[in-house]
Amino acid sequence: MALSGNSNDWSGVYALVEILHTGSLIPGAPNLSAQDTEMPVSRVYREDVQGIVTYRIQPEKITVKCGDAETEICREELEQAANVLFSHIRKGLPEENEIPEAEDMLEKLRFSEFQSVSEDRSDFTVFYFNTGTGCEQSSPVTVKSLPAGVFLLPAHRAANLKYDILQVKFSNPESNRINRIDGPQEVRMGLIEIMRLGAKLKYTAPESKIFQDNLSLVDLHFPKLLAEITRLFFTTELTTVETIVEEIKVTNPYKIREELIIKNGFYEYKVKQFLHALTAGMKPAKIYRGYGRPLSHLLVTRKGGLRFYSADDPEPFDNYLFRNARLQVADCEKHKFGFIEKENGQWLIKLNTTISL
Repeated sequence: MALSGNSNDWSGVYALVEILHTGSLIPGAPNLSAQDTEMPVSRVYREDVQGIVTYRIQPEKITVKCGDAETEICREELEQAANVLFSHIRKGLPEENEIPEAEDMLEKLRFSEFQSVSEDRSDFTVFYFNTGTGCEQSSPVTVKSLPAGVFLLPAHRAANLKYDILQVKFSNPESNRINRIDGPQEVRMGLIEIMRLGAKLKYTAPESKIFQDNLSLVDLHFPKLLAEITRLFFTTELTTVETIVEEIKVTNPYKIREELIIKNGFYEYKVKQFLHALTAGMKPAKIYRGYGRPLSHLLVTRKGGLRFYSADDPEPFDNYLFRNARLQVADCEKHKFGFIEKENGQWLIKLNTTISL
């Protein structure tokens, strides 16, 4: 049966094929540029529903072994397959799509399922020579595709944050009028109208208790910091995490010493911890414990390059996330936010946090 998937699904196949073709990993910098060193790859290990598949890289070919079965693939053939795969990924495959030209290669690679079947949820494990240490090491990796779009915190109702509306009491017709504001900027325009009436927003809690507990693993007060990030996104023209944090350093919601803010980079550090947790599996509606071996990250760039960010050196990847993450507006009707509500006699509004690269 032919595999059918979207751009993210096919990007995992593309990354595997590209590594087998080039036989190397290129470390990424915080700005996504390639670092000077290339790290030779000797083999790749992947768990499939058929069993454990091992790919050994030789100068002209690779050997594919699964159980007792063993086949060989010419590396030139892998180059052609990589080009075909990326041409489809670049066009965008939002829904389930087959790539008929790739079926023969998938069979040779013993690739029968997009969904990871490994316990750590990695896409595959790479064995490479670390030029920095002079030793071979292995690293399980997870593939993320920038052409396909990467959501660190996808839109979800559990990521709604609740804010009390203070200093204003609405009549029912007035709240209904604001809630009927329509258009691409409807949530922001509604908030502008609320502020025009003299209201102030005071964060109270996430809508989801699970999300609150997950955020508290970063810091007991981090829910309040995320609420300020979200409020600034909806009430200003700021969209990137980096620029919003610059504004937060001025408002200082934690009311901490200036020395911690400037010299220690307190707010940057806390937000990087949060973004890293999102890549490690934190979700708003599922209990997050932060356990397990950290995974390395392999990013497919918009031009088809691969950038490797090792779990052993998380700083470059954390800096990349911080510089490139941005907030987005989700569907307010679907996720039930952006409307004035009354709860236990108190007017409030919910705002949703959605973060992408």
